Amino acid sequence: MSKTESILFPVDGSDHSSRAFDYYLDKVKRADDQVLLAHIVEPTGIPTPTLAHGVTRSRAEWDTIMRRMEETAREITADYEKICEAENIPFQSIWGAGNAGEGICELAKNEGADFILIGNRGLGSIKRTLLGSVTDYVVQHSHVAVLIVPPK
Repeated sequence: MSKTESILFPVDGSDHSSRAFDYYLDKVKRADDQVLLAHIVEPTGIPTPTLAHGVTRSRAEWDTIMRRMEETAREITADYEKICEAENIPFQSIWGAGNAGEGICELAKNEGADFILIGNRGLGSIKRTLLGSVTDYVVQHSHVAVLIVPPK
């Protein structure tokens, strides 16, 4: 009997994350896997508190922002959850907020993932340097193995 492995899947609604999940189903999946569906919401429009202005949003506004972020995460993970249920794959949906690369690495560590399986956009070296790459960040900073599924 093999050890249960916990696989973290960063999902963001893109074709890249869908391709990575399909790769898992076709090539990697084992009967005793535990899947962690992770979505990192990168907050937009959230001002940074300053000493001069303090927190510029009310508690109700913050609650609304957080609720919207959670709803977005739930919507994005819903299709993957349905696939896991249909395939009888134990899963847990988790989410975080902040920088995607940092959030993925943090969730993998906090949730005890054995490895991360992530799709890659296939940016050239210049675009990757200018725009940054979540996959590059994860490969450089993860404390667990990372399996990258390249673009077709």
